[in-house]
Amino acid sequence: MKLFIKLVLEFLPLGLFFIFTDRYDVYVGTAALMVATVICMGIIWIAYRQIAIMALITAATGLISGALTLYLTDPLYVKLKPTIVSLLFAAILYGGLMFRKALLKPLLGEDLHLTDIGWRLVTHRWGLYFLFIAVLNEAIWRNFSIEFWAGFKAFALTPLTVLYALSQVPLLRRHRTHDAPENPTVDQIADFLEGTRGTARSATTAGEGEGRGGRAGAESEPLMKRAGTTTGETVGQQR
Repeated sequence: MKLFIKLVLEFLPLGLFFIFTDRYDVYVGTAALMVATVICMGIIWIAYRQIAIMALITAATGLISGALTLYLTDPLYVKLKPTIVSLLFAAILYGGLMFRKALLKPLLGEDLHLTDIGWRLVTHRWGLYFLFIAVLNEAIWRNFSIEFWAGFKAFALTPLTVLYALSQVPLLRRHRTHDAPENPTVDQIADFLEGTRGTARSATTAGEGEGRGGRAGAESEPLMKRAGTTTGETVGQQR
């Protein structure tokens, strides 16, 4: 629930930016983005008494680029903001790796309970992702209308980041520490992505039972029931 609320609050300013840019112009959209950013950051602080460094950098950069866009009446600065932020994060992460420091943890403000190897791997992957986003943003704003770019910024960047984060869950599970607390949600997502549970396991068990003949088929029946139960529990938990 905490993560969901944060995602909503971080997405809200982008949604308002698109709506006001589409209805009026980029300057009204930028003003709405700045006001909403300040309000949402305030809500997060009041609710949790903590704001991740990554969120602070993103908000500060957005406010600065927005102020420059409004003061100079030039949308270039707000267009460059995703590129600048992404390159800054990539530089921080890879700079940390050069000195054998996984700086993703302080940026996130969360302890993922990973081994040293796990932190290095996930830091490297997110560094690559930020470089990709920087290149993608440059390609979009340079080749499409400002309305199209605003829609990309509001409705593509956030879902893309969420999907990429979900794709990293199996890595997080493989490299978590022995004393890490149980996290059923992480396990369910990793199982789904890796295909280690549910229907795939049931199908494998059934295939092995058929290959062994009648006796093996009889022995596989309780196994199939257990697999089916596991699948049902997983689906129920996901709901």
